[in-house]
Amino acid sequence: MHSSAEWSRLRDRSVRRSAHDRFPDLWEGTKIVFRALISAEPTLGLRARRDLRRGAVPDARRQQTRNRALLLAMFRLAWLREESGLVRVNWRDMGPEELGSVYESLLELVPQITRDGRECTFAQGGETRGHARTMTGSDYTPDSLVQVLDNA
Repeated sequence: MHSSAEWSRLRDRSVRRSAHDRFPDLWEGTKIVFRALISAEPTLGLRARRDLRRGAVPDARRQQTRNRALLLAMFRLAWLREESGLVRVNWRDMGPEELGSVYESLLELVPQITRDGRECTFAQGGETRGHARTMTGSDYTPDSLVQVLDNA
């Protein structure tokens, strides 16, 4: 199971370009974690995550994603390039406004596996704009309401 320490290890490994090899072992480990999250693996004490249902990204289970691609994605999620150098993204301490903005942006991305099955791209242009928010019922929640829920 990928613990917090394991994700930290992957995040830190993503900085080392020499770790971006052609092997798929990191992806295979990640698929094990997602299978456990989908099925509510009782031995791990996990609840089922219905939002990760099996049909959500059907091609992902069949793909052999190289460590190079997974670590690049991890790098882009975990690090920012600033004038002073690399700065770790602090997801844990983001406020509702920041997380909401990230979430809304992610809803607009529709992953697509290329025909040769070697790359993942995202749908471009207006064909996805706004559609995901409508389909998921995702709406902006004012910070004042979120604060009330946090304190409940």
